[in-house]
Amino acid sequence: FVELSLYDQVRLLESCWLEVLMVGLMWRSIDHPGKLIFAPDLVLD
Repeated sequence: FVELSLYDQVRLLESCWLEVLMVGLMWRSIDHPGKLIFAPDLVLD
């Protein structure tokens, strides 16, 4: 990623920001079956 030009880095992040956010949500929620952990104070059952 760091080898890409700044323009290409920005374009890549713009095109996949939703996927990056979803991976974070999955990572936080993996140890909590049946729950989605959006933030420490925002949990959906």
